[in-house]
Amino acid sequence: MRLSRSHEKVLKRAFTSILAKEREEISKEAKQILGNRSIDIFFDWLSRFYAGFTNTIQGELLSVYLLMAESLKEQVDEEENSTQGMTNELITFVTSYVTVLSSRHIGQSIVQIKAALSKAGEQGSNLLDSLDETFQTWESDRINDEVSEETVRATNAITKQSYKEVGIRKLQWVADDDPCIFCQSLDGKIIDINGSFVRKGEEYQPEGAEAPLKPSRNVSHGPLHRGCECTIVSVHETITL
Repeated sequence: MRLSRSHEKVLKRAFTSILAKEREEISKEAKQILGNRSIDIFFDWLSRFYAGFTNTIQGELLSVYLLMAESLKEQVDEEENSTQGMTNELITFVTSYVTVLSSRHIGQSIVQIKAALSKAGEQGSNLLDSLDETFQTWESDRINDEVSEETVRATNAITKQSYKEVGIRKLQWVADDDPCIFCQSLDGKIIDINGSFVRKGEEYQPEGAEAPLKPSRNVSHGPLHRGCECTIVSVHETITL
């Protein structure tokens, strides 16, 4: 099964551009507001800024994800002997996916910025320095983490939708080459294409795991956790005459 590694570089460029735009706009406003240590006023501005930043994120990412979808759909069609090609349903799915991704990205940004500034405020540290340190962490760590996770999530999500469109009814979990105990226990598990490998809130603790894993969403494909690179494949039902 595929991970869309060929699109990782394009994704990284897109996320790098997004984060650079965030840093530029936020830093400019922060110098004006935080110079007076007006954290609450800055937080109000931050909420307004991100309310309008969704369109920027979608503008950067939608074309990249549509290209990824076109490539993945071609692979699924070849696997399943289909000539269907890209569909309006898949375009709609990808558009919705990018909308959700935009909200998730913005949520992470707001949480990290507010946490850093609140801590700096409590400690009496320089607010602008604290904000700049957060941005530096985005450049050194967040971009790579976000791109790596998105490569897995998007590849699996688009592949699942593509399977649905060609009539596949069941999916199988395929663990990566060096799986953790949770992913290894799922390897080979088969579910209905509308089902979940692990349910939201389920305390999933396979034999040998020291503590349960409790996902915040229904897991119908990887990633199961941070760093997970597991994939899904189609399962063809055998018809008994």
